[in-house]
Amino acid sequence: LGLHIEVENGIVDARLLRDGITCHVETLAAVADAVEGKYQADTLVSVVKYTDSETMEEVKAPAYVGFGTAVKELTGDLEGVKAVQVGDTLYLPEEVEGLVLTKETALGDGVIKVYTEGCCLLDSAVKKLLESRKKSCGKCTFCREGLLQLYTRMKEIVDGKGDPASPGIMEEIGRAMAFSGSCTLGNNGSAFVLETLKKFGNEYTDHIKKKKCTAGTCTAFINMYIDPGKCTGCGKCIPACADDLIEGLPGYIHMIEDVDCTKCGTCMETCPEDAIVRTTANVPRIPDRLTRVGRFKRY
Repeated sequence: LGLHIEVENGIVDARLLRDGITCHVETLAAVADAVEGKYQADTLVSVVKYTDSETMEEVKAPAYVGFGTAVKELTGDLEGVKAVQVGDTLYLPEEVEGLVLTKETALGDGVIKVYTEGCCLLDSAVKKLLESRKKSCGKCTFCREGLLQLYTRMKEIVDGKGDPASPGIMEEIGRAMAFSGSCTLGNNGSAFVLETLKKFGNEYTDHIKKKKCTAGTCTAFINMYIDPGKCTGCGKCIPACADDLIEGLPGYIHMIEDVDCTKCGTCMETCPEDAIVRTTANVPRIPDRLTRVGRFKRY
């Protein structure tokens, strides 16, 4: 037909295509099927599961499923699951019961995301906001500044520096973003944050007021220390620390510089005495200087 066609994977710059037509490839495929009389009312869906804010595994590979399919049929058993994300909406496990895909279901990128109890949704929101900021063209004030404000305040919360006023301010910004952007990135950029505020307000309270991560995964609320009663001063943990944050001499109780520690847990794997502790509780009294093994008294 003499048409110039370009295939783009990702965000399309509509300003460069103002004289053309932008169509999703799935839409074009459906149109072709309709013209040939082969169209079926189905949608492309995949399912992934997050065991923490970064670790993801595929539950169901992308495949076409018919409208009327139950979401739980796709996700499988929801034991130990905190929330299921369909499009921009978060559903509690009990809300997934009876949830069915229809023509009106907003699937977004077509990936249904399952979050387990080990996943901190606030930390997940930080990562989603950062990705959205990278994609933003910066043209819309509410998208550009809104994403920055939401990211900054959410990052402060997961870093243990949250302001009690932040949830209310973020909700106000998020609602304004929902209708002020020029594209779906700006309009939907706050959706995940708004959903967490609505469904998981207790996690905001835990992070800001109680200074703890509900899932126990945010490193700002995790303490690492070496139990002086178990440490034999063998020194095996020292080279295991990539950041060189463990101090010790042979026969002396070792110490971790907890301020800069990333809590990766590598040192724990190398300790033959299981003397290195990773906990969300308070740290007991430990040596503040090198002390010979067996000489430290807690009280």
